[in-house]
Amino acid sequence: MTHVAATVPIQGLGRELVHNLFVALRSAQLYDARNDTLRAAAERFARTLEELQLVDHCARLEVGGDLILVNDVRIRSELRSYSVHANLLRFFREMGIGGFEWEAAPDIGEAARFVSVVGRMELEDEDDDPVFRLRQRLVDEGLGGTRVLEPREEEADTLLDDPDKRQRAEKTYRHTVAVTRQLMESLRAGHTLR
Repeated sequence: MTHVAATVPIQGLGRELVHNLFVALRSAQLYDARNDTLRAAAERFARTLEELQLVDHCARLEVGGDLILVNDVRIRSELRSYSVHANLLRFFREMGIGGFEWEAAPDIGEAARFVSVVGRMELEDEDDDPVFRLRQRLVDEGLGGTRVLEPREEEADTLLDDPDKRQRAEKTYRHTVAVTRQLMESLRAGHTLR
């Protein structure tokens, strides 16, 4: 019971962190680090990290397979946040990194520089070690307090164990959306639930 009660604030803050990081990364792909829109997104991201550190005394976001973990708590994807989760997972997978761990919450300027570096990072060579290269870029920007995590090893094993997992998950998602749509239309038409 204590473990469940302790994970409840992490679940909410974790969803906020995932959402705010994704919005800030997308903003960084469009705007310069000094732009007001990017700074506003970076401020929300930094504020979420600060709250997470106050509640749990650490801030760590890790991805592996189809999971997003914040401080070792699995963040459940909801219907409204599914696309954000899927796109963030794809972004990390394409970059070849497993996540981040922040020693301290960054200020707004540091957060803006962080998302600018990460959001604009491109691999120059396939032999490049993306984790090492991103770590180096962050240190060069004065952001050495952010650890870049290696991709989780079990991710490749999971795909080999169940290659149809993604198709089944997508089918389940589409079915859930269809059932929800039917239910909402039925309620709007004045029918009651039985």
